[in-house]
Amino acid sequence: MKSRSYLTVIGCSLLGLISALLLTGPSMAADLKLAQISLPTLYKSSVRVRAATEELKAMQMEAAPRMNALNEEIKKLEDELKKGKDALGEDQWKKLQADFKAKVEELQNERQNLKVKANFKQKSIQSVIKAQLEEAVAKIAKEEGFSAVFMKEALVYSQGLVDLTEKVTKALDAMPALEKGPDAR
Repeated sequence: MKSRSYLTVIGCSLLGLISALLLTGPSMAADLKLAQISLPTLYKSSVRVRAATEELKAMQMEAAPRMNALNEEIKKLEDELKKGKDALGEDQWKKLQADFKAKVEELQNERQNLKVKANFKQKSIQSVIKAQLEEAVAKIAKEEGFSAVFMKEALVYSQGLVDLTEKVTKALDAMPALEKGPDAR
């Protein structure tokens, strides 16, 4: 949903630029130097973006053994409970029910904690990458004299626009490493 609204903003900006060109006439259009970048290509090519993705996967993989163990404990308790009150005795059966409920809650809490941590980490990474991406695009655009840089995915048609994706990817990867939060290891 965010990318759709972002594309809408880009589309409106593009319409505004076109309107400005029509109103100011050909002299302004001749002074414009336009370029484009492809975000999907940049994300696939960037060492930094891939490293951030791997960091998120590692966080999830780190939590997997604990969750698998809880799932196994729950399954064992469930199997014991299937024997019934008569086979176990009422006190033992009630204890198993309480243990089962506690383990299910513990598993739910673990899942929720992982989800919260992963979402926080993902938003932090996205925020840093977005800011550094904007900085890299602006720097390259200024150095090379571009008036505007568009996202390739937001353009309906373009011919002859310079593609800065590779340069921006290299600039992004050359920036300082992402800051690690207090939970980072």
